[in-house]
Amino acid sequence: MNKSKQLSLINMVVNLAVIVLGVLGFYFLVTTENPFGMSIGPDMLKYYTVLTALVTLIAAALMIWANIVSYIKKRDCTPRLFYSIRFLSAVMSLITIVVVAVFLVPASPLGAKLLIDTNEGFVFMHFICPILSLLHFI
Repeated sequence: MNKSKQLSLINMVVNLAVIVLGVLGFYFLVTTENPFGMSIGPDMLKYYTVLTALVTLIAAALMIWANIVSYIKKRDCTPRLFYSIRFLSAVMSLITIVVVAVFLVPASPLGAKLLIDTNEGFVFMHFICPILSLLHFI
């Protein structure tokens, strides 16, 4: 397997992982009681971290689609707009990681338990998915 196909496969696997973790985060966020009293529904879109998760999911889905098209055509067919959305996702993820690590976790009465407990969507949406997204972009 040549280097281009290896990178394409790694890209697809990481993007699939981001999508799975993001969907898990949204699932747990909707089905469990979250520690910050976030309301479920259209009001969720007023939170920056939820918007970050949505942009990250959209960017990962677009990159998977571009990988599939590139694989079929045997050349890179990724539009610049997809890279721009991926960059936006990485910047938003970096801000989310900083806000979570510096403000949300220390301010919560639960503290570091938020980062350990995988039964809530917090750890997926606010920590693991943004870190994976940022590392993938880098």
